[in-house]
Amino acid sequence: MVIVGSSGYLAYWSDGYPWRSNQVEYQTFEPQFAHWDYKKNETCTKDYTKDQLSFLIFCVANSDSPELILFGDSHANHLYPGLLHAYGDGTGVLSVGNGTPLDGVHVRFDKPTDHPWINGDKSYDLVLHRILTSKTIKTVIYAAHWEGPIHGRFVLEEHRLRVGDVHLSRNGMAEDNKAIFKLGFEKTLETLLDSGKNVVVVIDTPEVMVNPRKCLRDLKSETLCSFSKKSVMDRQEYSRAFIAEMKAKYPQIKVFDPVPIVCPTDDVA
Repeated sequence: MVIVGSSGYLAYWSDGYPWRSNQVEYQTFEPQFAHWDYKKNETCTKDYTKDQLSFLIFCVANSDSPELILFGDSHANHLYPGLLHAYGDGTGVLSVGNGTPLDGVHVRFDKPTDHPWINGDKSYDLVLHRILTSKTIKTVIYAAHWEGPIHGRFVLEEHRLRVGDVHLSRNGMAEDNKAIFKLGFEKTLETLLDSGKNVVVVIDTPEVMVNPRKCLRDLKSETLCSFSKKSVMDRQEYSRAFIAEMKAKYPQIKVFDPVPIVCPTDDVA
């Protein structure tokens, strides 16, 4: 009994056993949103087949005729409740997708996983078709976790141990992640703008560079519970420069930067 109890205690405090199957690990991806009210609802899901919904982690809307769509992954979806609050009932908002929204880009990981990004290209095609054929969608908020694909790895060590590095390929060709990111991003922008849509590009929300669970176990540890704004800006240096380049080339797009709001001071706790 003591051995069993000790084993369970150890597993909890170490976030599970390091030798466990990676496939089993990421089966918890969807359940972690069990208490998130903005994952899916019938207003959105009724427009898709069961097969299509199998690779759409997020599909939520407040109207049958949305005027604004969040195009991306969880870093787009988490903006949904704020937009509802900002617009009230006056604007239809749709959030649908689950992967990095880059034209023709496929994501692969080093280790076996059911991480939703592996179906990102399928999600991309489905959502882009919805945008281009919609007569009501006027504005596209283009937001996603840009830094993982750009750098080829997640910032948290726990995530890197689970899935390994992130590899991008486009139209069957594997090159440098940054080069592929640029091609897929700009092609998507061109497609959206050519269709007459208003586009708002969102600079990536700062990644949590510490494990919240470990932080909560030791609230006195400043090392575990905080990171610097500089570390965020350093990691985002490439994406910021590229988005600025896109803004100069396509001045009609708008750019939203959440960092000054999320990180108002030099230290993020």
